[in-house]
Amino acid sequence: MMTTQKQTQIPSPNLDMAREHLRATFGILLQSEKKLLFAVASGEGKPLGAQTYQLSEAGIEAAVAWCAAENARGRDVYFRGAAIRGDWLVRNPNNAKGKPRRDSEINDGDVAGAAAVWIDCDEPQHFAPFRDPKRASGFPPPSFHVVTGTQPSLRRHSYWRLGAPLTPEPHWKPLSEDLSAYFGSDKSVTNPSTYLRLAGFVSYPKANKEGRVAELVRLETPENASPIVTLKNMQDAFSGAEMRAERAKQSANVVSKGDQYWRGQPVNLNAERGRAFDEVLELLRAGKEDGAWHENTRSAVATMLGWGYDDHAIHAIVAAHGRADNGVGDADVQRLIDGGRRRWDLPHTEPGAERESGRFKVHRDYAVDRSCNYLVKGLLDRNTLAVTFGGPKAGKTFVMLDIALHIAQGAGWQGMKTKPARVIYNCAEGGDKFGNRIHAALGGAPMPQNFGYINTGVVYDDGYDFAEIVEEMRRENGCDLLVIDTVARSMGGDENLAKDMNAFVRALDALRAEFGCTVLGVHHSGKDETKGGRGSNALLGAVNTELAVVKKHGFARVLKTTAQRDNGETEIDLDLEVFDLGLDAEGDAISTLRVKPFGRFGKPPVRDRREPITGVKRQVFDSLVEYAGAGHGRLNPGGPGWPAAATVHTVDRELFRAFVMGRLTGEKESNRRAANRAISQLIDLGYVGSNDDCVWPIIKGEPKNVE
Repeated sequence: MMTTQKQTQIPSPNLDMAREHLRATFGILLQSEKKLLFAVASGEGKPLGAQTYQLSEAGIEAAVAWCAAENARGRDVYFRGAAIRGDWLVRNPNNAKGKPRRDSEINDGDVAGAAAVWIDCDEPQHFAPFRDPKRASGFPPPSFHVVTGTQPSLRRHSYWRLGAPLTPEPHWKPLSEDLSAYFGSDKSVTNPSTYLRLAGFVSYPKANKEGRVAELVRLETPENASPIVTLKNMQDAFSGAEMRAERAKQSANVVSKGDQYWRGQPVNLNAERGRAFDEVLELLRAGKEDGAWHENTRSAVATMLGWGYDDHAIHAIVAAHGRADNGVGDADVQRLIDGGRRRWDLPHTEPGAERESGRFKVHRDYAVDRSCNYLVKGLLDRNTLAVTFGGPKAGKTFVMLDIALHIAQGAGWQGMKTKPARVIYNCAEGGDKFGNRIHAALGGAPMPQNFGYINTGVVYDDGYDFAEIVEEMRRENGCDLLVIDTVARSMGGDENLAKDMNAFVRALDALRAEFGCTVLGVHHSGKDETKGGRGSNALLGAVNTELAVVKKHGFARVLKTTAQRDNGETEIDLDLEVFDLGLDAEGDAISTLRVKPFGRFGKPPVRDRREPITGVKRQVFDSLVEYAGAGHGRLNPGGPGWPAAATVHTVDRELFRAFVMGRLTGEKESNRRAANRAISQLIDLGYVGSNDDCVWPIIKGEPKNVE
């Protein structure tokens, strides 16, 4: 009877309240274009089983449904209040014991950001600051409360919604710790990855918690609720601000003129540098409103100067987030930067950009530059901007990866000198298979120590991504070559608009200035490949070197310089080849392509002197290359009439003819005759090998028969 009585007193869940709680907590993170996750969990008295969902409306619906099922089984329901990185498991797949991590093992290092900060008030004394008029005055009231219980006394979590999301360090955790100290609340709930009670579901009492009963966790909004607060609002309101002032005093010697007037406005640099990056972006966006540009941008620039950002980085961030169609240009931003540096005696951190009198000089003599400052001699210089473009399936990535790996090893590439250098390759397209391409390019050898890659997209003209990639590259001690593959996947704006492409170029210039590296973008060509890369020509106008990868036929390619400021034009014949990767998890053969190694058998590549083919012959030959490259047929045996054993993929002639007939535009019988005629002609011209009712494509320079 006791059990029955308890069951009749259990309230019903409120799923709409649960949805509202999640939306209120994650706030503007729900609008992020980045892939973010959030986690929910269930358990008896503490979180045990956990699930992660996409941070979206659909994800919220799925999570609430799962929580409802768990709650109906008599389990408490929780969620993590911060957004989780979409690649958390890729970045750190194993736990401390070396075993695969589970959703329940997410920690602060996996947090992308939090759009709210909270405290856990379980004891009566925790509520005293809320009731003290003196302490409450000037302190922003919470945005909402989550009442986790009322018996035998009030228990609740209080949330402040943030105008911009904060990362765990350097702002969210110190803010949470200050809040906990101010209210005397639970100090164990000061990490962003902590689990919190989810409103709208029943909280079941633990056996050792006397006086507690099953209650519905409720969402409440106080009358004087703060819709949004900023980090600065919170920091200024703490009664413990003296501690922060003392910390600021200890670091005040970094800037000798911290309190000065800048264009008639009082600005304290120590206060300005304390903003979060997200608040800087918020200032810049708000500055697009009429009459607000100067003040907001001035404060944002002051913060970035305090962080030690160079001019290029500041220009890139302001251009991406703070420029409106109001006549504001680079010169206006530069005046703010120069004014701030003069006021605070800050040096220009951009290499060679000291802004002192006498920096413009008329020279009366010249000297020949005999330095050898290259990555690939005659092709790619150091500390410059470059771009490689090509059409679909031209093999741009295979070629640039091959060059990058040779640079990392200091090994000559296609007969050209290289200098060993540190390389980071950002593969934003097909990143999950990028390891296969590296394996093929290296022939299965270990990855060079100087080579690293990022297999997720980075939006370089987005402030969040730009700041994160700068920090990651600093952790890697920079690099000498950064390859961005592709431009289209790595910019947030419209590639056809000059202003958006200029913002992207500024971000690349900022990286080049910060790390002294060459930045090379891989780009798609337009409909007319002779006119260069797709979209705005602002990119071509900014680069020192423009390369083109041109598809000739089959696996044959040409890499040529289409624009080179100091070096002459270069044209290099290349071949791609199929590389066997063995078997996949289901036992099927897998392969990829790579650039054919230079000088195999000790000879340079042989130029193709065969008669050019067009029309149906070209279509049939390309189809054979594709058909054999897709793994149809088998590797050849050795012996008379065959190439060296196991060197080419041969296919049944009749099966291939049936395949290619389907690609010709004619009647069935005429297609059959055309296919037969083309295959025979290709054999005579040396484009196709034939033996024992099998055919195979002959790539440039390879003999039809070896044995």
